[in-house]
Amino acid sequence: MEKEVIITARHLKKVFGSEESEQVIYSDFDIDIYKGDFTVIMGASGAGKSTLMHSLSGMDKPNVGYRTYYRRCVVIYSDSCCCICSCSSVRIFL
Repeated sequence: MEKEVIITARHLKKVFGSEESEQVIYSDFDIDIYKGDFTVIMGASGAGKSTLMHSLSGMDKPNVGYRTYYRRCVVIYSDSCCCICSCSSVRIFL
């Protein structure tokens, strides 16, 4: 039996600061989270775990990338905009 993917994230990137003092928290991050699985995000203090969880949950937005929830909703981010669409009506080319 195939497991159901409940959250998918592709090509997420989060950056803080300005161009002169840009700090990349994570870049080109991909993950699939499956229903019923116990998923762990591990890393050193200050590595960006909370920032990543905020981005995955929708509490914060990444600078670039996209997320899907239950394959029904796509949130696409780029440096200039955010678009929320139905999965069936969007084709993603990154």
